Amino acid sequence: MNKTPKCGPLVSSISPWQQVIATCGRCGNLAAMDPTRWPKSASLTDIQARLKCKRCNAKTGAKLLIGPRYPR
Repeated sequence: MNKTPKCGPLVSSISPWQQVIATCGRCGNLAAMDPTRWPKSASLTDIQARLKCKRCNAKTGAKLLIGPRYPR
């Protein structure tokens, strides 16, 4: 059996000055994610597929957004 190769950027490619936000495709809930809790070799596509919304419990339609971390 051949495994499908991982696609998309890896967690190790996220810089310390970037933040990761998960957004729900169903209700639009936004949540800040901590990429230091994920394995460095995991792809963001794999993580995105495993997300579940805490507000509406949707398991599909989630998106990960990566952007700059602004000072407070």
